[in-house]
Amino acid sequence: MTTHQLRVRLFEQGIQLKDVAAELGVQRPFVSSVAHGRRRTRYVQEAIARRLGLDVGEIFPLDDPATQPVRQAGNAR
Repeated sequence: MTTHQLRVRLFEQGIQLKDVAAELGVQRPFVSSVAHGRRRTRYVQEAIARRLGLDVGEIFPLDDPATQPVRQAGNAR
């Protein structure tokens, strides 16, 4: 999904990034940067997808490293 398509979907469903940010306890610009592809943060992507009723991969391509599980420090395999 392109950034424009995402913006249209959010608008059509009355979803504002400030509401996603409030749900997650983060600043709106942070959520905006994820939505626009400038940052890659899985939990924000998941929150956006959940609000839209879509899978993360439908919005953020599966080959995008952000949609892959994040390894925590000390959990190297």
